[in-house]
Amino acid sequence: MTEQDLSREKLIEKLADLHQEITKLKVTERVFHAQNELLRSFVTISKTATGSLMLRSLAQQILNTASNLTQADESNLFLVAPDGTVSESIGTRMTSLLPPTNALVGKSIDGGIAGWVQQNRQIGLISDTTHDERWKPFPGYSHTTRSVLCVPIFRGHTLLAILTLMHSHPAHFRYDAAHVMKLLADPIASILESATLLVKHQSSHTSSSANSSAHLFPKAREKTSINSSESAATIERNLSSQPNPNPKEPIDQFSNLGLYIIRREGKFLYVNHQLATLFGYSFEELLELESILALVEKEDFDRLFDTIEQCIRGQSKNISCHFQGQHKDGRSISVEMCGSRTKFYGKSAIVGAIGIK
Repeated sequence: MTEQDLSREKLIEKLADLHQEITKLKVTERVFHAQNELLRSFVTISKTATGSLMLRSLAQQILNTASNLTQADESNLFLVAPDGTVSESIGTRMTSLLPPTNALVGKSIDGGIAGWVQQNRQIGLISDTTHDERWKPFPGYSHTTRSVLCVPIFRGHTLLAILTLMHSHPAHFRYDAAHVMKLLADPIASILESATLLVKHQSSHTSSSANSSAHLFPKAREKTSINSSESAATIERNLSSQPNPNPKEPIDQFSNLGLYIIRREGKFLYVNHQLATLFGYSFEELLELESILALVEKEDFDRLFDTIEQCIRGQSKNISCHFQGQHKDGRSISVEMCGSRTKFYGKSAIVGAIGIK
């Protein structure tokens, strides 16, 4: 071999090494951006939701980020309790994933790829589900899955969650996807741990929060088995882009703002404490009302009901209106309301703000 051949060979080796380094840097960059996206979502969600709603919204954002990063068709996330049972289950599709996965809450994960991952405490990769006995779809599961990547989320030695990514084509998930998710697992664990600690902190400071799941409306949640295609992080984005209900007096200049998410018939999915304060109620009293329409004077009831229903049905994108509200002490108060239609847990909802002048 000539000196020229040796030089060429060394150059090829250096180019290969350089290519490998570039690939590593690209992977690191992707994970870094995904981590930043999750951190921003956590900050936003923690400002706009609490309790179980915050955890589920954050879990949905984790699914969205992981799915985008790996180009997964479907995904689900099991939050694991200290005793190893499922405390929450969230999926990207309401129609096929949510009912069966919700049936696992409070139960152990037996069998399937998630059970294998929990038992072996390592990433599970299935190239083709037709040749791997670890793949056991839920009864009634309609999505055709051929490739699966199942990732355990640890904080130290404690298993916090199990994230499962699915695709309809065999061998979609390979070593590179597994490596990316392994890198992202630590940031996910940190965020989930922080969210869990925040929920505990909120519960310890407000005894009533433990009973009402801190800003959740249990009756509304029981009546609506829904799964999020758009997380609570949309609240901040939607509120920042609301139409100005009164150009001479912008809603962000009101002395106080109440935030809400409502569904059909004005039924609450979320409110903040300030909304209760505006109408003279305690937070617990407002929970019992169940609907925003209970705060409206009779003469404006039908008009606001129609406005809400038209927005929910998609006949209008935004709400920007004025109505006479009824304070707890019987006073009539002038209320400005703005909001926009969105998808929250897979169902049409309105997210917005209320101000009293």
